[in-house]
Amino acid sequence: MAYAFDIVSIVLQVLQIIEYIVRIVGLIWPGESEETT
Repeated sequence: MAYAFDIVSIVLQVLQIIEYIVRIVGLIWPGESEETT
């Protein structure tokens, strides 16, 4: 189960990084799709 927990923690970190990048990209390029989730 520890291995699965490691995968979950890694996925959560990746999602945080992706969200951070999406925010920066949204600031740099005001996108055509203005969907706030």
